[in-house]
Amino acid sequence: LTLFAHRYFEDKADGILRRVCFLYTHQEPVSAGVTQLIRQVKDIMSASEREGNLPAKTLHFLILGDRDYRTEKDIRSDERLVPQRIRQTGPGVSAKLTIWRRNEFENYLLDPAAIEKAIHAFAARQNAAKQWESLIPEFRQFFGQRVDAQRQRVLEAIANRIQSQERVLAIQSAMDRARHELDQAWGDGLGHVDAKVLLSELRRWLQERKVGCHLTAREIVEHMHAVHDDIALAMKRVRKLAGVSS
Repeated sequence: LTLFAHRYFEDKADGILRRVCFLYTHQEPVSAGVTQLIRQVKDIMSASEREGNLPAKTLHFLILGDRDYRTEKDIRSDERLVPQRIRQTGPGVSAKLTIWRRNEFENYLLDPAAIEKAIHAFAARQNAAKQWESLIPEFRQFFGQRVDAQRQRVLEAIANRIQSQERVLAIQSAMDRARHELDQAWGDGLGHVDAKVLLSELRRWLQERKVGCHLTAREIVEHMHAVHDDIALAMKRVRKLAGVSS
């Protein structure tokens, strides 16, 4: 997130980020108990302010959660419920909730144009630009094939989540609902695949062809034409929480 913030805010990023508390949830925000975490942070800060005879400050939180194969309906439910619970924590807290529409945060690194530019920049530094350019068609084909190869696994993951929430639902019914959900949302697939697995496969492909680019997050983000709309929205929420004008 810091890399994207520097890409979005440029030299103002560090100052803006220091004004906001970030809560990263590895579960749905409700089951992760984010309101309890907010209370705990608030109590710690209040105790420090009393001991130091300091004026009370409003704490600004950005809550971040991965999609993790949840349906759009489930996400919208959390987006309604979590702010209601946060308001019950009392005064002195300002919070925004962002649930990534892509499956995990790493999915925002799956920018094909930025990935190719990052590889080209690396190859150029190694005097291997022509070698890389000759491999581009094969790379694009491999990229697409590895995305498509994950579709069935994604389908099963969505079905498993649906069935875990509705225990009486038969697996075939869960699969049918998951298929309908995925058919509507799949698009190019980049928002739904396991990004860690895909990036690892791309790196291995490059290594096998003697193109040693590591495709780090920093390299990819630096070569993006613009950050994804979801990231831009999160950055706007950070700016608002930090009280910084655009």
